[in-house]
Amino acid sequence: MPNKEQPTVIRIAVGSANPCKIEAVRSAFESTFQRRREGEEGSSVHIVITSYSVPSGVSDQPHGDEETRKGARNRAKAAW
Repeated sequence: MPNKEQPTVIRIAVGSANPCKIEAVRSAFESTFQRRREGEEGSSVHIVITSYSVPSGVSDQPHGDEETRKGARNRAKAAW
């Protein structure tokens, strides 16, 4: 019987409790790693996402790209 390789585990922290954002992250990682692993026999990826409700440090509706990026960076740092 062939020895199956254990899946690679990728752990991701999302700085939001918003289900739409969590699913978007899951979809992006699954899509990316599925494409990379195609053709590699026995290789699989298991994605584990943990969400954290953390403050963005910007207004609820950020104005402009700069404030949006700042909020995203703040959430990522707080989730880390």
